[in-house]
Parts: sequence; structure tokens; C-alpha cells
Amino acid sequence: MEPKQIHENIRDLQEEYYQTHSKNSIFKAKQKQECASMIVQNIDIQTLFGHTLYINTSKSVIFFEYPIFKTFVYPANFNLFLQYIDNVTTPWINQCETYELHLNMQGLTISGFERFRGMIDVLFQQLPPVHHKMKYIYIYYTPSVVDIIMRVMHPFVAHYLDKIVFYTKSESEQKWNDYVMSCSRSS
Repeated sequence: MEPKQIHENIRDLQEEYYQTHSKNSIFKAKQKQECASMIVQNIDIQTLFGHTLYINTSKSVIFFEYPIFKTFVYPANFNLFLQYIDNVTTPWINQCETYELHLNMQGLTISGFERFRGMIDVLFQQLPPVHHKMKYIYIYYTPSVVDIIMRVMHPFVAHYLDKIVFYTKSESEQKWNDYVMSCSRSS
């Protein structure tokens, strides 16, 4: 499935869900989990994983797509996603000299960060980054609340703060699209 198609399918499923469930303005977490469950029931979870985190072996790059991640990951399937990350990245990182991490964080808000915070803690505890092999972490669509998020994440990222490159929202679209298009996906 092509990236554009996966985004369209997810959007269509979300619209379908919210046509039958009025969108809450507060207490959204349960509703987002229900919608995520519906997405997983209608799109193969391995396909979702593959569009959320993927590797370009020829350029030694790992890509992460938060805009897809936030639509289908919830506590019931997070461990499966962790297992996917471990299966896909660990053997590859062990074989490469260095790598880069490119994170598309478009749409990350403080409430989204809070919703996934416990999962992020588990991620760093179970699969700590191999920081001596990591050259750079590029963060696209840097959220306006990045300072708050970085304070919370500091214990996990302190040893590679000098490797993080932030791109503003205005410069991200062109940089992300150019870089992703220059890389052919492989895993």
C-alpha cells in the first residue's frame, strides 16, 4: 500500500468513526482508543507498522511517522509495536556502523505527548537507542511545546542532545518530502 493511500484509508475510517460517535471536546482518550481499534480492525496492523517505522538501508536511516502512529497505537497494541521495532531495527543497527533517525512529529501536541508518555518510557527502557552509532536525530514539524517535552524526556535523551536537529513547521514540509522522496524504502 502506498503512503498516500494509507493516509487516505486512515482518514476515511476516522471520518466514518466520528460520523457515528460525536467527537468529544474533553475526555478524548477513550474515544481515540476506540477509533484506533477500528482502524486496526480494518487495516492490517503489520501494514500500519511498516508505514510508521521503516528503514532505508542504503542511506542508513530509520524513519518514524507520528501522524500514522497516533491514529492506531493504543495500550492494547503498543507491545506489538515495540516487538516490531525490535525485530526490524535491532538486527539492522547491530550490523551498521552509524545511522540517522528522522522523526516526522507533525501533529504532536502536549495532550498527545501525555497520552503516549507511558509508552515512550517503556520504549526507552526496553529498546534504548544505540547512541554511539546514532549520528543525528532529525525532528521535523517540531511541536511548539518542544521545550516542555524535552524537559520530560531529558533523562532519556541527555546523552545525545548534541545530535538532535530541529526543523520548524515552516521548513519541515519541504525538507521531509525532499528527504523521504530521495530515499527508497527498504527493510
